[in-house]
Order: sequence, then C-alpha cells, then structure tokens
Amino acid sequence: MKDWLRSQLLDLPPVDQCLELFCGSGNLTEVLSESLRGEIIAAEGQGAAIEELAARQLKRVTPVTVDLFDTRSFAGLLSDFGPFGGVVLDPPRDGLKCSKPLVDSMDGVQWIVYVSCDQATWERDVGVFQAQGFKLEHVTLLDMLPQTPHMEILSVCRL
Repeated sequence: MKDWLRSQLLDLPPVDQCLELFCGSGNLTEVLSESLRGEIIAAEGQGAAIEELAARQLKRVTPVTVDLFDTRSFAGLLSDFGPFGGVVLDPPRDGLKCSKPLVDSMDGVQWIVYVSCDQATWERDVGVFQAQGFKLEHVTLLDMLPQTPHMEILSVCRL
C-alpha cells in the first residue's frame, strides 16, 4: 500500500497543508511526510496511537488527538488547522461518519486520497465528495489479508 500511495502522491498537485484523518500510529503519515512538501496535520482519536506517531518525529507532521466521530470536535479540528489543500482518509469500517463538517470546509481542497476496508461506506463517502464536484480519478483494490475475502479500496478524487 505504501508504494501505491507514494506513486499516487507524486501525481497530485503540491499543497501547503494536508489533513490526514484516522492516521493511527502513522504508517501512511510516514509516506505523506516523505512525499509531500507541505505540512501534515495527522488526526486520530486514540491517544496512544498519537503518542506513538509523535515519538516518530516525522518532518512537517503535527499529530493531533481528536474525537473524529464527534461532529463538534471534528469541526473544531477543521477550523483550528484549516484550510487544507489535500485530505487523506483511512477510516474504520463505518467510514467517515462526520462528513458534513469536512464537506463544509472543502474550500481549497484539491484532492482526496481515500483508503477503505468497506465497499458500502466507501461508496457512500465518495458519493458525498462527488456531490461536491470531486471526480473519482483512480481506484485500486489491494489484498492486504491474503486468503481472506477482505480487500482495501484505495482511491483518489480530484477537483
């Protein structure tokens, strides 16, 4: 997945600031920090994961602990750190539950990279982005768990 993401990021227009939601302990954040020239705001709800990410001391990365399922907390994150030129999403199976605050703050967002482990929530969330004018540019399935039916959906949407 890291190689795929790295190759996709090279094709995206550079941005001054990227928002990564559901960053966990920073597996994708590491690729972002190596591939993007701008600042990265890496947000996660699990404090232990953010502590692990902070300990990695990645360049241009600001780790933030925030409840990404609480609309008010999520909206606060967006207003405190925005605007963003790019967004990277890797939510749990339920997808992006607080999409309204994100959609409301899309001014300036040029691209969205979305990693999903659930087709239904991926379709729902990408549909929200398409309604805002984003075009689904690239979709790849990745078998992260061989010999199981689970696939990751990796996609890029652009204005």
